[in-house]
Amino acid sequence: MIEPHTAVAAHYHQSTLEVFHITSGAGTMVIDGQLFHLIKGDTLTCHPKAIHSADNPYAEPFEYIVFKTHWCDGDCIWV
Repeated sequence: MIEPHTAVAAHYHQSTLEVFHITSGAGTMVIDGQLFHLIKGDTLTCHPKAIHSADNPYAEPFEYIVFKTHWCDGDCIWV
């Protein structure tokens, strides 16, 4: 979940693939420079080594489920 008017800074993962499924609210994600406007019901995939960030510019929480494959400690590299 991303609280209203907050963001997750740009980062990437060496081996982790992430699939985001939006469960409520709305927000944006940037993956390798491409901007996605997301709402409830949307699903987005982020491949390993893709730089990505998320932002909630709205007054309601931006909630999602993240499915991860090949996750390991230390695999989050902040840009």
